[in-house]
Amino acid sequence: MTPHTQTITACPTRQDGHNADGIPGDCLRTAVASLLDEPILDVPHFGMAEGWWEALTDYAKSLGDVVLYYPIKEGHAEPDTFEEWPALRRWVDNNMAGLVLLGGPSPRGPFGHEVVGNTDMQLVHDPHPSRAGLAAVEDVILWMPGKATELAETGRVLL
Repeated sequence: MTPHTQTITACPTRQDGHNADGIPGDCLRTAVASLLDEPILDVPHFGMAEGWWEALTDYAKSLGDVVLYYPIKEGHAEPDTFEEWPALRRWVDNNMAGLVLLGGPSPRGPFGHEVVGNTDMQLVHDPHPSRAGLAAVEDVILWMPGKATELAETGRVLL
């Protein structure tokens, strides 16, 4: 993992996570670039797309990868809505150094934020300059390189 700092941050006077020019913050792009050891500008700014999830999955597919999305129930420490979590967690621990993308509300305002975390749902790297993390973890995105279809079939793949 290469820790990067996002290049577009929310304006403190806005409540939507956009900068003063109305451009969405690029925390997701920066978290993905950090996770994949890529330069930030080599990763698309998913927040600029009409649908960030579709843009993210399209980018993963362009690399031959799969991404899996799991919401975390309020008050729970990890995804518990599916039986596959233990197997997926072991795979991520063994193949991605235990690193995942964590999402949730930003501590800086009423908008979402993405960071790099681990399978214990703990912060590893926050791309925001403050490094303040998340107010709460609400979802986890598993990045699975190399067309990990055997695991993708057991999870909820949103492609």
